[in-house]
Amino acid sequence: MSISKTEIKKFTSLNRKSKRKEHGLFLAEGEKICGELLKSNIVIEAFFATNKHLEKFPDARECTVSELNKISQLKNTSEVLAVCKIPEKSKYMDDQKPLFFLDGINDPGNMGSILRSLDWFGYQQVFCSNHTVDSYNNKVVMASMGSVFRVNAFYLDFKDFKTEFKNHTTYVATMDGETIHSKMLEKKSIFVIGNESHGVSGEITNQTNKKNNAPKNMQKIIFCCCGGTKCSKSRNNVIFVVYSSIDMICDRKNKILKKNIFLRSVVGAKRNFI
Repeated sequence: MSISKTEIKKFTSLNRKSKRKEHGLFLAEGEKICGELLKSNIVIEAFFATNKHLEKFPDARECTVSELNKISQLKNTSEVLAVCKIPEKSKYMDDQKPLFFLDGINDPGNMGSILRSLDWFGYQQVFCSNHTVDSYNNKVVMASMGSVFRVNAFYLDFKDFKTEFKNHTTYVATMDGETIHSKMLEKKSIFVIGNESHGVSGEITNQTNKKNNAPKNMQKIIFCCCGGTKCSKSRNNVIFVVYSSIDMICDRKNKILKKNIFLRSVVGAKRNFI
C-alpha cells in the first residue's frame, strides 16, 4: 500500500514545530532510530519501509524510496521511516537525581548529544527554556540516537522551574566560575547549561551565586555533572568526561584512568561498569 497524497502533505509539514504541535506528531528516520523506537513506549501512527527492510520491520507498510523521499527530512533519504505520536507529558519525577535546565540551546546536534548523555546515566527528564530547540525536531531525534524516546523534555520559564524546585541549589555553567571538581555538589542540585554562543542568560545568572567553570564541550559538562554526582559515593570517586566522540575516565585529581573510548561503544555499555 503506497503513501497517499494526504499523508504526504501531512507528514511533510512535520518539519515545522507549529505543525508538530498541531498534529501531535514527529518523524523518526533510519534503521537504528526505528529499532530504538520499537523498544520504547512511543505510539507509532504510521510506519514505512522499503522491501528489503520488511523482514526486520514486518509491521511497516511497503513503499518506495521515491515515496519516502517526499516525506524524509534527511539529505540522504532513509529507507525506514516512522510517524510517531508526541507523548503526553507526565508529571515531573522526584527521583533524587540532580536536575538539568537547558537555557537556549539552539543547535539540534548539541541537544541530541545532551539527551544521549543523560540517557546513558539513567535520566528520564530534562528541563528546557522556551527558547531551547524542540526535542522532537528531526535533527535532534537523529542526534539523540533514540534517547529522545526515553528522556522527557519539559519546556517552561526558569522562574516557574525554580518555584517547582525551590529547595534545590542552582549551579550555573560560566567561563569565570569555580571548577566543578573543586567541591562536593549538593544532593538537590540544578545544573543550568546555556546557549552555545552567549552562555546562560543574565536573568538566570543573577538568580544564583553558585557558578562553575564551563568546559568548552557541551557533553563534557553533562558528564562532569552526572558522573561527579552519580559516582561521588563510589570508592574510586570516578568522574566521567566526554570530549566529542572520545571519552576519558579520570579520578578527582584528573589522573587519566582510561582513554580513547569511542562514544558509540560507551553509550551501549552497562551504566555500572566501573
